[in-house]
Amino acid sequence: MTKKYMQLLRFSLVGMLAIGLLLPACTGKKKYGTGEPDPAVVKPSGPLPVWPDTNALKGLTRVKIETTLGSMVVALYNQTPKHKENFIRLAKNNFYNDLLFHRVISGFMIQGGDPDSKNAAPDKSLGQGGPKDSKGEFIRVPAEIVDTLYHLRGALAAARQGDEVNPDKLSSGSQFYIVSGRPIDRPQLEEFRRNISTTRFLNDSANDSYQVRFQMYKQSGDQAAFARMMAEIEPQVRKFRQERKLDYPEWVQRLYEQQGGSPMLDGDYTVFGQLVEGFETLDRISAVEKSKNDRPASDVKIIRCTVLP
Repeated sequence: MTKKYMQLLRFSLVGMLAIGLLLPACTGKKKYGTGEPDPAVVKPSGPLPVWPDTNALKGLTRVKIETTLGSMVVALYNQTPKHKENFIRLAKNNFYNDLLFHRVISGFMIQGGDPDSKNAAPDKSLGQGGPKDSKGEFIRVPAEIVDTLYHLRGALAAARQGDEVNPDKLSSGSQFYIVSGRPIDRPQLEEFRRNISTTRFLNDSANDSYQVRFQMYKQSGDQAAFARMMAEIEPQVRKFRQERKLDYPEWVQRLYEQQGGSPMLDGDYTVFGQLVEGFETLDRISAVEKSKNDRPASDVKIIRCTVLP
């Protein structure tokens, strides 16, 4: 995975897998150092699951996003009611009209919804804005991270500030991103899941002593001590991963492998919808020429968002 995909997204995907970035790279060839083949990296045979699954998404509220490069339709999940309600309210209030997709990273995601992007000068730094309450404070949406909602291609998710200033993973009051993604091979998927499992293990209150040690090694830069701790907790992380059912279902692995997505964000950001129409528009926006800060060289504007009957 290139550094580009692990860049921090302004006002949003900051602090992405902060612990995972320090973990040793996984080749996917061995299983926990035992020398046994890892079944997770065995490519399966059989037909690819249908995605998006129109039957599973039937009956969900849909919102049409019209842009200067075409239209997209997203279905909003019922499992994330606060984000669903917020997105519908903003759409009905014409909040998104004339805002930009201000940050585009090809093969990763397109991000929009910053009110500061309306009529923004070409050199203006964007990505910090959002709706405010009567006291002038930024409105945040409580996290609704559902482990069974993944960052597959076309996923609609909420941007947010990073964990260091936002430990509760509160979402932006308006900024969102749509995953364009890229195919992810099995060894990479396995690496992401191991890193996520380790992160969750260390963040669990029952493992505070390891978190303290991790922070100490991080500050001191003691890689040798860090490696020893990783070896020490490996069996516990493996058990924790199994107990919490943190492995991907087979159908998800196939879709990531063959259609793509951004699995490095799973479990860290709220996915609250799925693109069901307009993948060609997503690809068109993803391919635009960019200037600094990954902002499109020519503005890609949201004309309007309409809640469909």
